[in-house]
Amino acid sequence: MGGAYVLTIQRISHVVAAPSAGIPADNVVTARIDQRAVDALQRPLLVNPVGSTVRRGEVVAASASALRRYIEKKILGPPYPTGAAQRTADIARIRAKLSRALAALSPSLRGVLQQLRALRVSEIDIFRGSHVIVGDAGLHYREWQRRGARQRSSSHYDKATGQQYELGFPGIGALLFGRDQRGNTWFQLEAHSKYGLAAVPHFCDFVKHKLFGNRQIGPAGASPYSEKNGRALWVPYLPVGAAPPAVATATKSA
Repeated sequence: MGGAYVLTIQRISHVVAAPSAGIPADNVVTARIDQRAVDALQRPLLVNPVGSTVRRGEVVAASASALRRYIEKKILGPPYPTGAAQRTADIARIRAKLSRALAALSPSLRGVLQQLRALRVSEIDIFRGSHVIVGDAGLHYREWQRRGARQRSSSHYDKATGQQYELGFPGIGALLFGRDQRGNTWFQLEAHSKYGLAAVPHFCDFVKHKLFGNRQIGPAGASPYSEKNGRALWVPYLPVGAAPPAVATATKSA
């Protein structure tokens, strides 16, 4: 059914599409949206200003998009930042959220964290759990095994790539790491360990991971960088004293 509609936004927690002059009353479309959802999405996602005409499909599509983004934000937290201002704000948020836990880390775990930062992987990608591959021929893999890592399995890669391990970061999460098909170290900082009481929220994180298109679930939010989608962050590795490596870049997994 064709015809134009006038979108009117009322603050009493609903959106009403009211007929303009000459449009039959049975073309009225009413869609309820929680006002908090509208506010959270910088009201409104329906681009047309109040009083402009929109078609029925546009109202439905915009409402569905608003609902999807609202649900994602509630379940996954703030969206992955893209612009410079967003990234600066996200780093500040992460540091405020994890400052106490980071300060309480053992010297050994602080050393591991320093190694991650030395690879020039941003704090955003470290604490949002981005999947990172390091061109180091397994050097970090062997080093972290000696720091008290526990054997574990995961849905990343297959058994042919060798044993995977986890290093627990109290109050933060767990560093999962292994080797890829070329023998290079890969890692991701997960929101929860697979062991003990954390096993239940770890399973919930896995459900989120699958429901939202293999998004990585880290201690401070989600990341789109997963080798399962053919996207991973790759960083070169050079010994101490050599030229600094390039900033982590997205690459397709082999």
